[in-house]
Amino acid sequence: MIDKGAFKLDFSKVDKLTKEVCIACGAKCCNNIAIEIEAPSNAEYREYIRWYLAHKNVSVFIEDGSWYIEFHTQCKELLPDKTCGIYENRPKMCKDYGYDDDGDINCFISKFPFNYEHEFHSLEEFDEYIAEQNRKRFKKYKKRKPRKKKTTEK
Repeated sequence: MIDKGAFKLDFSKVDKLTKEVCIACGAKCCNNIAIEIEAPSNAEYREYIRWYLAHKNVSVFIEDGSWYIEFHTQCKELLPDKTCGIYENRPKMCKDYGYDDDGDINCFISKFPFNYEHEFHSLEEFDEYIAEQNRKRFKKYKKRKPRKKKTTEK
């Protein structure tokens, strides 16, 4: 059950996206842009993520093992009542958004609340995450059994 002000919405009973559904959601899809990025598998990619996080209104998150950069910026066409100011002429991405290939609803509201594996809003949060990952790797490395030295016969 989602409670957004005057709207109480049980998403399991929603079979069509309507103005009321979007208002109840808060038009989340109109307030951010998320783009998949490379995982920080090396120093270069880690520095890119650090650079992203040094900017205002930017976060990075991990969802289902994939990494994303998210720009928290509102669509210029979003009206105060959370409806679209160019609805009849909105971009194709907006028209297609919210439904999957089978015509079933698949939008942000269906994932509310978000279950990101990790979400970073600052350099410090990301640096701590990387440090923790390094500590875990080091512990694993230390637990490995030492290799037996090969003896050479003379």
